[in-house]
Amino acid sequence: MATTSKSLTNTYEYMNESTIDKELKCTICTEPFLKPVSLSCQHTFCCECIEQWLDKNCSCPICRECFHLKEETYSPINTQIVNNQLNRLLVRCNQCQEENIARGNFRDHESKCTKKLVACSAADIQCLWRGPRDEQELHVKTCVFQQVRPIVDHLRIQLDSSLKFQEKLQEKLEKQSNDIEFLFAFINQGNAMSKECTKLHGRCQYALRYPNKNKLQFRCTVCKSVIRRRHVALHACSLNDLIQCICESCYEKQYPIPQEDEEEDDDDDDS
Repeated sequence: MATTSKSLTNTYEYMNESTIDKELKCTICTEPFLKPVSLSCQHTFCCECIEQWLDKNCSCPICRECFHLKEETYSPINTQIVNNQLNRLLVRCNQCQEENIARGNFRDHESKCTKKLVACSAADIQCLWRGPRDEQELHVKTCVFQQVRPIVDHLRIQLDSSLKFQEKLQEKLEKQSNDIEFLFAFINQGNAMSKECTKLHGRCQYALRYPNKNKLQFRCTVCKSVIRRRHVALHACSLNDLIQCICESCYEKQYPIPQEDEEEDDDDDDS
């Protein structure tokens, strides 16, 4: 049997509530226990009731025993005899007026209750109708939103397709933008970069055997980061202390190093 929650109590009322054993009732809400819990002083209450009580008080509502830590104050009642007694209590549905429903089965009843208020099946496309379940089918037959659903679904499919196409175009645009940025960095305003020096060693700080390490800097024109000399992939020859270059990381993003699978296969064949 399903556990009933406080949110459902306004949708049913107990049959012959006056005959229900007082030992099965919460002294805070005076109704049969819902998710009963027991305090360390052995007094029992609805879980939700005692939580609200302890938010404002630090003692038992019955014996006034004091507690310090709320989370250590109570524990759930898992005794099958007590839970079975509570679940077997008979209730009347306030929506369809059906009687003698076991409280533990009320969720199942509510899922089928003909008078339960339900939304239109086209609520996801903004239909605001809400009414008894046994009137839903009749409403759907005349619902304007339901009639245009095929068009809406078709438009949604087109929109999803357009968004995916847009994402692909955006990726291509970003790739082209990166290619252009790399190309401009490589051209370097006419002083094109290269892996090796294009000038005499004495006319390029990059080629000097013992450059002034305290002043000499290598700045990647693409990612703008300052790097060490060993991480330079391309550079523009210069006698300035700031060497314009492209770092290995940016170079490999533009020209990925292919995996040497074929060479490995050849090595395997030789072995």
